[in-house]
Amino acid sequence: MKKESGIYGFILLAVLLGWLLLEWMKKKIQPRRSVRQALLFLAGVLLFLFVYTAAIIFAVRMIFGKPS
Repeated sequence: MKKESGIYGFILLAVLLGWLLLEWMKKKIQPRRSVRQALLFLAGVLLFLFVYTAAIIFAVRMIFGKPS
C-alpha cells in the first residue's frame, strides 16, 4: 500500500509541476498573438508532453522498481 501511495504522490507532484511549466511556457510564447506563435506553442506542448511522460515513467521505474 505504501508503494502505491508513493507512486500516486509522485505522479500528482509531477502533474502539478507540469501544469506550472506549461503555464510559464504560455506566458513566454503568448500563443494568441499570432499564428506562428500558436504553432510554436503547439510544437512545444507536444514535445513537452512526450519528453515529460517518458521522464516520469523512467523516474517511477528507477525509484520504485519494476512491477512484480
